Amino acid sequence: MDRPTGLGSAVPSMRRPFVLLLLLALALLTAARAVGADGETVVDLEEKTLSLKERRALPYMRIAVGAGRDLKVEGLSRPVRFREEEDGLRAGRTLIRDGETFEVFRDDDGVRSFAILKGDVGRGDPSWWAMPLHARAGKIGREAVYVLDHDGDGTFLTPHRDLIVRRRGGEIFPVAEHVVLDREVYRMTYDEAKGRIAWRLVTKEYATPDVFPNWTGVARGLARLNEVRAGLNLPPVGLDRDASRRALLHLRYCSINGGNPHVEEPDKRGYTEEGAEAGINSIGWMGGGEGVATVIEGHLASLLHRMDLIDPRKTAIGVATGSNRVWIHTECGEMRPFEGQGPSIFPATSWPVGVYAVDNPDPRPKGERQATGIPVTIAWFGMDEGVSKVRAELRSTSGKVDCLKNDADGRDLKTNAPQARAVLMARSPLTSGWYQLRATWLQRGEPKELVYKFRIGK
Repeated sequence: MDRPTGLGSAVPSMRRPFVLLLLLALALLTAARAVGADGETVVDLEEKTLSLKERRALPYMRIAVGAGRDLKVEGLSRPVRFREEEDGLRAGRTLIRDGETFEVFRDDDGVRSFAILKGDVGRGDPSWWAMPLHARAGKIGREAVYVLDHDGDGTFLTPHRDLIVRRRGGEIFPVAEHVVLDREVYRMTYDEAKGRIAWRLVTKEYATPDVFPNWTGVARGLARLNEVRAGLNLPPVGLDRDASRRALLHLRYCSINGGNPHVEEPDKRGYTEEGAEAGINSIGWMGGGEGVATVIEGHLASLLHRMDLIDPRKTAIGVATGSNRVWIHTECGEMRPFEGQGPSIFPATSWPVGVYAVDNPDPRPKGERQATGIPVTIAWFGMDEGVSKVRAELRSTSGKVDCLKNDADGRDLKTNAPQARAVLMARSPLTSGWYQLRATWLQRGEPKELVYKFRIGK
């Protein structure tokens, strides 16, 4: 075999390609990353346009479009307006069918690519959806990630609006000062103009035992909540450390005085002003030492407490755990704009158990205290969606399901969530299998309808 030239005779011929690749990789890594004096690692983000198949492999995050739902793209003086036709959406002279991609040319000659999808994409709304295909690729720690332009405005690093997603799928995180990846915490800074992020591992200083006695459980619980929110096509929430600290103060008050009250009494031991504030603005759980992820699933299977966890406007929560109690501080951080996005439906396309996790207070009529089905909710979270006369029904393969319900035809349940415009709670637990939700409503006088299927059981 002829010996390649260029590296010197001391390198065996079979190892030279490997050495060349190694040197090239080190050069690329050095170019992409620079470690600052404070331990920050700077990563240049590579701009990419994903294929529809690649984008589908990532968690849901899609923008409702169609007649009356324009696509607003930053850098474009006028939004993209659509007209619905039988076989697709028409934008100007262009007809875009389900599963096809299209480009939006911005005023600055920039291009943004989208795909159009129709039907069930996680919320059951039968209208059309645009999926941004542009992304930025980089790394946080050892984890390869995409940064996604969630709201389609042409920027990628808008705090609490754009998203960080693992390239291998699964977990999603809001672009925020701190990112919780697995059980590690990274402090993040961003430079949109240069297309780069800088991160520094800060787990030890962030997840201190005085605020997070059970850090592993908190991290797993946050990941589980964001997994559920992604399945509902809702943006993720981050973790607010200060809100978690306040929730822990309230948890300790409850541990000292017994029970799981929301209100702290100033003359009792353990009272603090911050803990009292957290108690009023939190949802609590007391049990046999369940993990935070299990507690979150329990709250989601309830009715009164669910709405705080699936509110798409929320950007962060605080979590405190200990003494067989979990408190989740839900009223913290800034609120995310959320207009014209259509209904948020729970459960997602699948949920493991069909039993209602009873709230305290119990919203059911006094005569209904036996086990009932997990509540099915249809909610609008925009400020003024113009929605009225919502009616809903639930069917299984055996026919119509007998439900306690709140909709335009009556109110069987006492709820404190005005966003939940329709609630269906089967009078007996939902067994494993497929169910179909049908809803009709008026939106600014125009009739709307959706048919949505979900499965109970794994």
